[in-house]
Amino acid sequence: NRHMTMTAVQFHLEIVPTDMAADLATTVKALKSHWIRRHPLAPAFTLGAASSYCSGNEEYLDYARRMNPVLNTHFGQLHRRMHEAMESALGEPVVHAHDKSLPGFHIFEPHFLFAIKPGNIHLDSQYKDLDWSRYAEIDFKRTLSFTIPLELPDCGAGLRTWPTQAIEDGQIEPSQSSPADAVTQRECTVVDYELGCMVIHDGRMVHQIAPPRGPWTRGSRITCQGHALYCDGAWRTYW
Repeated sequence: NRHMTMTAVQFHLEIVPTDMAADLATTVKALKSHWIRRHPLAPAFTLGAASSYCSGNEEYLDYARRMNPVLNTHFGQLHRRMHEAMESALGEPVVHAHDKSLPGFHIFEPHFLFAIKPGNIHLDSQYKDLDWSRYAEIDFKRTLSFTIPLELPDCGAGLRTWPTQAIEDGQIEPSQSSPADAVTQRECTVVDYELGCMVIHDGRMVHQIAPPRGPWTRGSRITCQGHALYCDGAWRTYW
């Protein structure tokens, strides 16, 4: 049984060609009436039920039930290709966690504030706030997070990471609200995004949206986002 051990970011898993990525980004923009603004000043939005933004499991499930038909109608092919690529890379089954949100989207439009504060330094621990009781065997040490860029700004985009599995080595307690103080003095690595190519890691690697490499004058940053947890012999994807 072949398990992928995520000790570093894995990338260049091609999910869709660049022309299909552009078409998908156009579809995301066409669904703007479903976007939710996530920043009081800057144009940052989500499309779909993002568990990290919901206050409690019930609110999350309710929004997922309303948005999943929209996501499935417009992005079902993307999800299928994503699962197939992950199965090939991981050597294990990958399916959607049917009681959870389908992978959705982050949308960032040009704004100077993103150069000042690109995003919080964090761990992906949102799975702890969700109900997994429908599954008999759950391995909370086997988690994944992934990003598929569909449109990138002219200044580029990427993921900034710190080379530490922060929970396992005891540097950061799982209950700690922010890992920033534990890593900001360490050297970070930036993985540049490529259109249509998945960036995947275990979520327990400390990470942050990479700051723009230069002036952001045109193009949006549109990415498909999701997570996975290993339950009952398969990776269960959700957002």
